[in-house]
Amino acid sequence: SADNVFLQKTTECFLMETGKPAWFAARFKVSAATTSSVAIGLQVTDTTPLDVTDGIYFLVSTGSANVSIICRKNASTRSTSATVGTLVSDTFTELAWYWDGKDTVAYFQDGVQKGSLTGVASAYLPDTTLTPSMGIQTGSAAAKTLTVDYLFASKAR
Repeated sequence: SADNVFLQKTTECFLMETGKPAWFAARFKVSAATTSSVAIGLQVTDTTPLDVTDGIYFLVSTGSANVSIICRKNASTRSTSATVGTLVSDTFTELAWYWDGKDTVAYFQDGVQKGSLTGVASAYLPDTTLTPSMGIQTGSAAAKTLTVDYLFASKAR
């Protein structure tokens, strides 16, 4: 069976607001990129971080090392892109996103902008406070490791 560990700061403290840009970045590695699911970003406190109801976060699903970014509001609406990049087993990478405070979330891998989610303000931007979140789930009964060098989150006040 799949085992997991997900960590969230206990106090939600980031509210995405029009006119107030925000950044998130994380540098990490996973021991087995294609046989692990990883979620890392800002999310609402939730018991299902791989399918959280609200957040702006990166997701890697078991069976693929492809990184997606998700901007999600109220569980039923989400804007996604699967073109962020790819994880390589046991190799550090930095994933980052930037909310421009208007209508766009740009996303980056290793300092290179890979694209952006546009038109997110009205339908997809989370309207509840979020908290730094990260975790890993194995795709099998074998141990996997998520090593996090740093998390960075910042928002204009």
